[in-house]
Amino acid sequence: MNIAFIILHYKSIDDTKKCIDSILENLKNDNYKIIVVDNGSNNGTGESLLTLYKDNTIIDVILNSENLGFSAGNNIGCDYAKITYNPSFLCVLNNDTVIKQSDFFDKIQQEYNTSFFDVLGPDIITINLIHQNPYGANLYSYNALRKHIFKMVFLRFYYFYNLDALKILEIYKFLKNKFGLDCHKEEFILNNQIRQEDLSLHGSALIFSKKYLEKYPTVFWNEMFMYSEEDFLNYRRMKDHLKFVYSPGLVVYHKEYHNASSLFKSDKEKRLFLYKHSLHSVLKLYLLMKKEKFKFDT
Repeated sequence: MNIAFIILHYKSIDDTKKCIDSILENLKNDNYKIIVVDNGSNNGTGESLLTLYKDNTIIDVILNSENLGFSAGNNIGCDYAKITYNPSFLCVLNNDTVIKQSDFFDKIQQEYNTSFFDVLGPDIITINLIHQNPYGANLYSYNALRKHIFKMVFLRFYYFYNLDALKILEIYKFLKNKFGLDCHKEEFILNNQIRQEDLSLHGSALIFSKKYLEKYPTVFWNEMFMYSEEDFLNYRRMKDHLKFVYSPGLVVYHKEYHNASSLFKSDKEKRLFLYKHSLHSVLKLYLLMKKEKFKFDT
């Protein structure tokens, strides 16, 4: 098996079908499989996908009984693909992405023949023509992690209590003076026009080589429910000296938050969900790094 595509489905069946169709219609290589994991949608869409593709030998549909989150949900599909098909590459795609290149696999194989990458990231283009790769939110130090934790606590507090701007400014100044922390995100300027190595990659489209798959029991870390998966993979890259490659010749189109936004009743509900799980994930990563006594090079 050359490549297996893993698509994590949650409620939005139209997005998932478009993602699947883009692979079926464009990929000229016929030695591939598509594994769709319904992540406990509980709205009948998982069962609909199972019925729709039951006679398609290329597509397997797995139904999770509950929402396991991004990492554990994708790991279900990745583990199934590894055991059942033993692919040379795993391509994990958000269900709101599409592929338009007929030579998508050929470009992956060509890059691997050159670099022997562990993880490959394509040029990910949103509907607003924003390029999401290379992904700039690298966490270079424990202090940067602490700043990120502080930011998530701060924002969650703000949206939960509906505080006004002046009150927020007072709290921010107090916490900054008290703990010496700044919640402003560091800015990174990265060129999406050139091929690059040794950098963080966006999680909406990732290609893992067999070299990577043989190193770890799971592709992602199950402890993270949602968000900061890129930071965990980047931690693995730095800790284990993995080769991450960004290739602008490989292109994926991404709706960017369209699916997630449609799942919430209000902007406040969406933001509280985001900050809750972002905080949980980055705390887990921080504690893991402290436990493993990881030392940053810089």
